[in-house]
Amino acid sequence: MRGFSWNIIAVSAAAILAGHLAAARPVGGDPLPTDKADRYRDRIDMVGGTGDGYTLSQIRWGDHRSFERVVLEFIAPEWEERSREVPRILLATREYPSRLVIRIPGATGIRDPVFSSETPLAKSRMLSGMTVLEPCGGDQSLILMPARALQYDVFTLLSPPRLVIDVRLSRGIPAEDEKFSLRTLPLFEEQQCLFLEATHESGVSGVLLTDVSGQVFGEVGLFDGYQEAWNMRDELSALNSRFSLVIKRRGIMETPTALP
Repeated sequence: MRGFSWNIIAVSAAAILAGHLAAARPVGGDPLPTDKADRYRDRIDMVGGTGDGYTLSQIRWGDHRSFERVVLEFIAPEWEERSREVPRILLATREYPSRLVIRIPGATGIRDPVFSSETPLAKSRMLSGMTVLEPCGGDQSLILMPARALQYDVFTLLSPPRLVIDVRLSRGIPAEDEKFSLRTLPLFEEQQCLFLEATHESGVSGVLLTDVSGQVFGEVGLFDGYQEAWNMRDELSALNSRFSLVIKRRGIMETPTALP
């Protein structure tokens, strides 16, 4: 049985890979399907679900030859004898690097371990990374990082409540356009939240990024030219002194790597 009444949002990963998003619910977007019907698309921007107080209980991956599937399974709160909904969820594709950001404001808890295996993507041909980010006082967030250009099909199921993400290879070829990232060295535990707080105090929009090994670092901005990134680094001298900002060249499909 499937169920979900949606609209999608582009998450600046925010707080998923990327990134960090404000807690406010976005307005508008496409309706999220409640059944599987091969609605593959290169880009996603959705929001849906009405439930609150759910627990993210498991994340699992499977290979179906022509496509791969990631399933997020949830446990409904105790006051719901039988869940007829899924938690509030927001999904969005982002670029530089290419990624799918999943933000779950309707989930207030997460089981540990949440992944169905220690290396859930060990045999994946299409995905290179899958990371759960620290909520930092906000929403639970998950980032999926493609190994190649992908298309996405997203829908929901009930009994138990699940979010299903199918990915397949895209026929399109990403444009070869490089940017310059102003970012930190890898951040650990409380450093991640401190970085977001510090960028907010500095008047810039910091986001959290992950590499394929699951390490997390902060990004202050993405610039067209090296000098533009260098100038911003000079302007943010206090932030640079605290988090050692560096400038790295990055393509649209290039997954961030750990430094140095």
